[in-house]
Amino acid sequence: MSNRIIFKIKEERRPEIELLLAKKGLSKMRFAQNIGLNLHYLYQILNGNRHCGATAVFKICTGLSVDVDDYFSCESVQNSKI
Repeated sequence: MSNRIIFKIKEERRPEIELLLAKKGLSKMRFAQNIGLNLHYLYQILNGNRHCGATAVFKICTGLSVDVDDYFSCESVQNSKI
């Protein structure tokens, strides 16, 4: 079986996301549209209820102008565990 890298938002950094969006004058809906993610998917990621792949993490962090390592943790898992 092959492994896959998954990312999850760091719990302690979640409140900062709201502040970053507010500073940019963006709602979560507008932010999701701007970065090309489904709003429901974005909510799940930002609430810590769902892991995501590198593409979504890149879009979120680029849209917020933050470093991936500061806001997301990652781990390698076997595909069958996902």
